Amino acid sequence: MRNVYEEKLNKIWVSADFPDAVIPARKYKLDDPVISVVIPVHNAELYLRSCIDSILSQKLSVPIEIIAVNDNSNDRSNVILEQYKHKHNIWVYQAEQQGASGARNTGIRHARGKYLIFVDADDRIVYDNYFQDLFDRITETEADLVQSGYIKTDGLVTLSTFTPKYEEVKGYARMRETIPGFSWGKIMKAELFEGICFPADYWFEDSIFHMVILKRCGKAAFIKETGYAYYKNLQGITYSKDRTKRSIEAVTVIGKILEMMRAAGMEFDEETTETVLEHVGVVLANRIRKLSLFEQRTAFLYMSEIIKELPPLEENLMYRIYKNRRFVLWKLTCLERKLFRGK
Repeated sequence: MRNVYEEKLNKIWVSADFPDAVIPARKYKLDDPVISVVIPVHNAELYLRSCIDSILSQKLSVPIEIIAVNDNSNDRSNVILEQYKHKHNIWVYQAEQQGASGARNTGIRHARGKYLIFVDADDRIVYDNYFQDLFDRITETEADLVQSGYIKTDGLVTLSTFTPKYEEVKGYARMRETIPGFSWGKIMKAELFEGICFPADYWFEDSIFHMVILKRCGKAAFIKETGYAYYKNLQGITYSKDRTKRSIEAVTVIGKILEMMRAAGMEFDEETTETVLEHVGVVLANRIRKLSLFEQRTAFLYMSEIIKELPPLEENLMYRIYKNRRFVLWKLTCLERKLFRGK
């Protein structure tokens, strides 16, 4: 049955079919940089200099490398990268139109650092000791990942601020509750990506953080300083994805990540089921709300088949809704949770 719904989804939007270029294990050498900063770049000429300059201004006690990956930009982004490449210790690579996720994969494969920091090309680092604060925190706590505070801005005013409330957390469930599910604003051990990768040229590819990366973490820590500025581009992908057929990738990316987890030998348990359900309730309903009811129902039934393959979680209402294929009840439950629970 799953194949039947996959065929129906392909009639709505055919997702990319790049081979999963999983990240191989590598041995860290003493003369390697300690931190690798990966910047995926696509048509970012207006912001790229500010982004790179904010990274170059970082004051660090350990060596770093900066890896910029140009993903088929058709503006002056690559010209700017070449200018910086010749003046500073920046590695520039070209990706093959695989989106931000594919560009990050290229960066990770070339990274030599023990730790990874992702910075989007239209964002910037707020203060000069940010990387040092992240590094000090991850080494002193022996955590696998450290999350910082951040702001979201439209370039003129601060739209929202995130300030961590905790010092350290352990346990997969607690990490999912306290750590935002995207790649930026963090430092993490590079080994967390061994055997997996971002789903190349998929939207919602950051789902891999809650589904895989945090599952591999034994402990996470935080710094409360606001060190990362995320630029909210109101004309960008994030704010157009719910208006296009491609929003169907909100479900197909989950199937893709689960396949990757199987290939990497990761075991599925009840927490795996719980994490998937967190992505396919209100979050999914919001992402695909602009699709037709027929298309939404197709996405729902596809996820029903996916969830049947996971360990049962009978006490979970959303699990029972998917198990019994109750599409109308799913719509009503998501609406109720959005309106009355703020979820």
